[in-house]
Amino acid sequence: MCPEITEQAGFAADELSRPQRSCGIAGAGCGVLDVVVCTETIVHIIDDFRLMRAMSGCLKPGGRLLLTTQQLRRIPLNSMDYGPLPDFEDGRHVRRGYNRAILEELCEHAGMRIEEIGYASGPISQLHAWLLRRSKQDLNAT
Repeated sequence: MCPEITEQAGFAADELSRPQRSCGIAGAGCGVLDVVVCTETIVHIIDDFRLMRAMSGCLKPGGRLLLTTQQLRRIPLNSMDYGPLPDFEDGRHVRRGYNRAILEELCEHAGMRIEEIGYASGPISQLHAWLLRRSKQDLNAT
């Protein structure tokens, strides 16, 4: 384990749970990983630039980051996503999402470049997911 990452990310090593350690965060700064995977997490982190630098530090030269996140112009999942968004980390979203320009800026700041941006959903699938969630909420309420 490389203690540098816990210092860079502002955590003491004992504050990190086992899942966070296993995802590579604890190895950052060592440049030992071929791949870092960060799924649907970055919108919950206030200092996303620091997170990106830490993940970049995990990677060997030529390593890859697989990052998934919400689109900036997505349909909010619930009323909390409409805002106001918190300015502290408590598990909720601290930003609405990202677009290409923001992702390019984050990557450039961390010394990485974008190879590809893809989209797994659009307005129709987001509406479908919202309707499913809503129907489950209605069923649970009765």
